Amino acid sequence: MGFQNDGASEKDQPREYLGLSTTIALQRLHDDIETVLAAYEERYARQRWFLKFRSALVGNMTSALSWFPMLATAVLVVAFVAIGYYFSAGFLLVLLVLAIFITVRENNLRKTEIFRKVRSVLGEIKGGTELCREWTPFNYPHQCSPLSPCVTLQWTYRDGKIVNLPWALLVRGDHIVMRPGQVSPGTCTEISGKRSFKCGETYGLTKPMEPPKRPIARAPIPDLTCVVEVTPYLDNLRTTLDNFLNRPTTIINQQRHLLITKCIQQWGFLVVLLLTLIVGALRYLGFYFNGKVPTNWRNVFLLNPAAALLPILPLVFPMLWITINLWGTARLEALLSIPQSVMRAEVQKSFQEDLDTP
Repeated sequence: MGFQNDGASEKDQPREYLGLSTTIALQRLHDDIETVLAAYEERYARQRWFLKFRSALVGNMTSALSWFPMLATAVLVVAFVAIGYYFSAGFLLVLLVLAIFITVRENNLRKTEIFRKVRSVLGEIKGGTELCREWTPFNYPHQCSPLSPCVTLQWTYRDGKIVNLPWALLVRGDHIVMRPGQVSPGTCTEISGKRSFKCGETYGLTKPMEPPKRPIARAPIPDLTCVVEVTPYLDNLRTTLDNFLNRPTTIINQQRHLLITKCIQQWGFLVVLLLTLIVGALRYLGFYFNGKVPTNWRNVFLLNPAAALLPILPLVFPMLWITINLWGTARLEALLSIPQSVMRAEVQKSFQEDLDTP
């Protein structure tokens, strides 16, 4: 009986094998990504609200509202209050505040979009951590898959077995097999400590050798078992988090910025304002329409310019622009979420209907 109890206790103990288990590796990948992401989220949260507000309205070609029409609308609100049109001033102020709120919110969503996407990836990794107990080596690509820069696979010990693992799933502490001519996926060191590799370094001969003058039998370079020191995916993640806002401006935003912001809201505003003030000054001084129309200075220098400039200001345009963009994005997401089998069935059905049509 005592011998049986000892055997049962040894069976219940976890086996010791080379490398990490899939559960530990995925949990470590989740923790490393979350640590880096939390640092970037904290840095963005510490940013002052004034800088966030300024980045949405100043020097931002992706924003539908800039600082110049915002200040011009505020001046018109003051002009209507001075004239006595309080309802019009209040209505303009509400539209201005709503446009500023939507523009700033959309800019903040654009800046935090990558954070939400990484959080969704963390959720997928968390789900894989709970379901990975059912994984087998058959869930991974074949070990004899050829090396290719497009298919970044690495022989890795997982659960005591060698599997062909994508580079993005490698974590610190993983035991990998470096083969001759293979590029290192990250900083790693041989188990014996004799050799170490940096990211992108190729495993080969340590010293260059002259080509032999006659055939010589040589021993092939052996495979090396190395330990990954740093999670390779973190470098790509940091690069993405640092540069995801440096994307080139789309042609649509460039044309909108040129036509709406520059030509209409800035140059057109200044031209209309100058012409209105010149004509109003001539009327006020009595050069024409002398005595035929009222020449109250409030009507000439406040009401008339405000009425002429009101159609040029972007009161509803930012909200409409953002709404149309969101509607188009929602339609695109809905189209991409349709299974390919359903789309193929719809295409076949419509094609058959076309054939049946005389």
